[in-house]
Amino acid sequence: MKLFLAIIFVFSLQASAELSDGMKEILSLDHLKENYFLEFHNFRTMPRAPIAARVIINEEPARSFEDLLKVFTEKVLAHIPDGQTITATRNNMNKEVWRYPIGTQVIHYLTFNDEYDSVFEFRMMERVSDTRWAFGIYHKEENKFKLQHYKGLLPKEYSFVGKDGKDYSLKLNHIPLHVCQNCHNRTTSAPHQYNNLEDVGPCEFTPNNPKVKYDWVKKFTQERGYSPIQ
Repeated sequence: MKLFLAIIFVFSLQASAELSDGMKEILSLDHLKENYFLEFHNFRTMPRAPIAARVIINEEPARSFEDLLKVFTEKVLAHIPDGQTITATRNNMNKEVWRYPIGTQVIHYLTFNDEYDSVFEFRMMERVSDTRWAFGIYHKEENKFKLQHYKGLLPKEYSFVGKDGKDYSLKLNHIPLHVCQNCHNRTTSAPHQYNNLEDVGPCEFTPNNPKVKYDWVKKFTQERGYSPIQ
């Protein structure tokens, strides 16, 4: 029995590590500016990515997404390596498929609603090979962002003064990587692009999202001088 549990434990560690394999352990605080990330918008209101688990705000459990928006702000951004483009093709069902260049990064960026927009965490997907997306969660530590390797739900407590001038205390659990991958697998707006859980990629940064296909592409083209779609 002990041997069986040990095998399961080792497997869980390997499975978790593999999700972020190929991603940098340390990123600069200016990673978004240095790599020219552009914000895009989701076209669906549901489903929503979970911000955290078991969130307690001033000793009261958060009961709705509106409660969470009192203390958190979120946005999504994407980066394509300079000079590279997304290749658009059609599959045998005439559905558009995007093939992202290696180095493409998509970020879910979460901050507190305080005076400084302090970073809670950011979750990044990175195209690390022709066949694989890596998933990573980064937390701010001193003067850098550090890739996290915790298992399960990570408990944390925070306190800050909100933009509304009120004091907030938070108790919550950071979600683990496999939740991100499972969520993308179940809710992606372009399921035809991915064959299974192991190769699932962006949820909303897809050709099925008109706010990406038209608005984000137009903004990218205007600012960079070439279209990101080939």
